Amino acid sequence: MKKVLISLSLIFSIISCTKESANTENSNNETELALPLPVETKLTESKKLTSENFSGAAFEAKVPLEFMAKPSVGSGLDFNQYDSYFFTSADSLVQFYAYATTGNKRPNDIIFPNERIEKETAQIGDTLITTWKLNLNQQIGYLREFKEKAYPNGSIITGFYYKTPEAYDQYKDAFQQFEKSVKAKN
Repeated sequence: MKKVLISLSLIFSIISCTKESANTENSNNETELALPLPVETKLTESKKLTSENFSGAAFEAKVPLEFMAKPSVGSGLDFNQYDSYFFTSADSLVQFYAYATTGNKRPNDIIFPNERIEKETAQIGDTLITTWKLNLNQQIGYLREFKEKAYPNGSIITGFYYKTPEAYDQYKDAFQQFEKSVKAKN
């Protein structure tokens, strides 16, 4: 089983490098961004949270207790740790996403090839903040927003998936609290 997990991690790392090199940016302030499939397609299982304090390989966050956590991108340093997680609400109307890493790695679990999205960037001190907003994608049935905070020694990406504007309104405060709570581990 351990050999299978190691092999899968190596395959995902190779796929990640390939997909990252395919991402492009044009002068119209649009970019291609990795977008996830619904979490039901991932290989690992969801687990109900027992505490709102959650710890990934390179981040810590506060997540609503009624959400389910599903690991996604494995950490290259520890096969039992993950750089990204999807957190799904009990009613499955929304998902929160967190990814954190050191260096300039990019997540490979939120990529759809050739999907163009609008982005905004802002520089605050030595932190570059990029926000992506996307329209409904019929492939996954969610509207999505991502925010990346790139620091000199790594980055944090948070995401909000919601099925309807009503779901967005219902969970936006919880997402804002989640987003503020996501911090890189030292």
